[in-house]
Amino acid sequence: MAAAANLLYPMQEIAQAFRAKTGEEVSLVFNSSGKLLSLIEQGAPFDLFFSADTRRPQYLVRKGVCLSPVTYTRGVLVLWSRYQDICALGWPKALLKVNRLAIADPKLAPYGEAAMVALKNSGLWESISSKVVKAFNISQTFQWAESGNAEAGLVSLSLALSPPGRKGCYLRIETAPLVEQAACVLKKSKQPQQAEAFLRFVLSPEAQAILARYGYAGRP
Repeated sequence: MAAAANLLYPMQEIAQAFRAKTGEEVSLVFNSSGKLLSLIEQGAPFDLFFSADTRRPQYLVRKGVCLSPVTYTRGVLVLWSRYQDICALGWPKALLKVNRLAIADPKLAPYGEAAMVALKNSGLWESISSKVVKAFNISQTFQWAESGNAEAGLVSLSLALSPPGRKGCYLRIETAPLVEQAACVLKKSKQPQQAEAFLRFVLSPEAQAILARYGYAGRP
């Protein structure tokens, strides 16, 4: 299964719950949605694609690679920092205290696209644009902020609520769009019944409750 990097923690829990219920193992590969799409187009043997947007699964449907996609959740963008004094300033003033701000590459990661919208809506884009550094995916964005290589990062709420994320602080961004996330079963899947079963499980109340614990806004 290929999954967007924002799903790192909740999807591991969901896969464990699925295994406990069915006995089926799920092999997980995490990366940016753009990188995973590229791997799928190159023939990577995935059965399922959990993107961080709806556009890429729809593109694969048009290409005849995927079955009809389904929206499985909506993600929330936040500003995360290891430094409490940054969060204390609130959004968007916190941006002015940051010398390096990590975001995911908007060309590869839907959360990077949402980050650009949030930054341009902040009214401070001209002041902070030179401070922005772009990571390959949202996990790397968080790693840079967590390590101190960047003072803060615009990341998914799911990462802010993860065990390492709880060591820092985060600010909600009211002007950031929700990130609608869709999944699809690949037509070349060698285990289509198992793939469809896992997708149904992700849509179940049990799995949706796990996603909710990580701050996801639920299905539309």
